[in-house]
Amino acid sequence: MPTKKETHSPIVQQLGRLVSGVLLATLLYYIASEYATTDCQTTQLNILQGGLGVAIKLFLALLLLASIGVPAAVIGIIAGILTGPFVGAPFASLTVVCSSLVLSSIGRLLANAEYLPSSIHDRWQSSRWFQSMMKDRAASGLNWTAIHGITTPIPYSYFSFIVAADVPHLSLFSLTAGVFVGSVLYIAGYTLAGASIGCAVINHAIGIPFDQYRTLTVVSCLILMLLSRLQFSLQERGQA
Repeated sequence: MPTKKETHSPIVQQLGRLVSGVLLATLLYYIASEYATTDCQTTQLNILQGGLGVAIKLFLALLLLASIGVPAAVIGIIAGILTGPFVGAPFASLTVVCSSLVLSSIGRLLANAEYLPSSIHDRWQSSRWFQSMMKDRAASGLNWTAIHGITTPIPYSYFSFIVAADVPHLSLFSLTAGVFVGSVLYIAGYTLAGASIGCAVINHAIGIPFDQYRTLTVVSCLILMLLSRLQFSLQERGQA
């Protein structure tokens, strides 16, 4: 039987997501009102017409953010605002997967060379999410990574680093492929949110109508609710 704390943890997490979303929208509104000079659609058009050079710069910027631990949801929102949902979703997914590959390679290298102090291993091994993760015996490494990558409360880059360093029998291919499988729909949902809710906030901040985003905003909210429910279901499965 789950404890009282475990029973209410999904509610606490959902409230945390709501508060985080409000804070992020408030920050976006402030930045847009202070610095934005064009509406969201014009910004997307300018970036998409900027050619390969602009695409590479944007990719490197997002790769850096993902590598230092910015959550995949935020990466998706940024990509959605800057490039729209159809370009932003694969772009953000590629960024998160590449950052996970880089960090997992570094983690495996440091572990093999025994450069990581035992105190660091002890710190993450003593955490509840790590212990719960290691109790699971999935059918394959890809399935295991896909499930725990989305339920573990740390960014994908950190997750990949820790798993690569502490689970030597899991191949980097299974780890990277699992990150992609587990994150692709999650990132796509938040990319759509960026291209709808985020763009509506920006347009409102600079005094431009945002009626064209109303329907997409409703769809985005419904998708985010479904993704949140899926995440909680997977967490409950892991605690069963």
